[in-house]
Amino acid sequence: MIRFVFIACFLLSVSGLVFSQSTHMPTTHEVYPFLKRMEAKQLLTGYRDAALPLSRRQLAKNLLTLDSKRDSMTRYERREYEFLKEEFQYEMSSLQGDPEPSETRWHLLSQPITDGILNLDLNYAIRYQKSGDDKINFRGQGLKIYGYAFKDVGFYFNWVDYRESGSGLDPFKLNTPERGVVTTKNIGDVIEYNNIDAQLSYQLGSFELSIEKLSNQWGFGRNGRVIFS
Repeated sequence: MIRFVFIACFLLSVSGLVFSQSTHMPTTHEVYPFLKRMEAKQLLTGYRDAALPLSRRQLAKNLLTLDSKRDSMTRYERREYEFLKEEFQYEMSSLQGDPEPSETRWHLLSQPITDGILNLDLNYAIRYQKSGDDKINFRGQGLKIYGYAFKDVGFYFNWVDYRESGSGLDPFKLNTPERGVVTTKNIGDVIEYNNIDAQLSYQLGSFELSIEKLSNQWGFGRNGRVIFS
């Protein structure tokens, strides 16, 4: 019991170092490799990504740091930077003291709520792969909701239903860098499965309490990170 209390207090004290209204960004987002490149070019210091995901506000803070260093970026990097600024405009404006920050990125629904905002988007993707005689048709569709409320609450929910068909299926994702899946349908050359990521966080004074189901990555390695879910 004493050990449990100690571990709980430690985790709470660490999470309390982050910003309030925390909403994490999935580890697959393009902002992470961009910031890593900026760190490698020494345009960004103090970027700590040994444990992912990071919150949208933490990422926005790093993007703000780069605002005065755009002249040191290549033309392609500046274009990518401006694109990412649109993604994190709400958080960047909030960090700069704007009492009523607004979204610039288009969403299917973007609704101001009490001391925050709710954004809703649809997920849809199709892909075709061919390797030798093996073919795979991929389809994903779902719903994403994220935002902030009541100054202390952050929330994120992303649900996607996937369907893969073809002769080159890898039902358990054993030979890919993708995380494993639990299939809901596996008949012949067709598999279906769902993926749900969710987070609800509450800022309590200096501490942050968070309940979440997200993909986590820890540390660094020659061929990749240690991956948890």
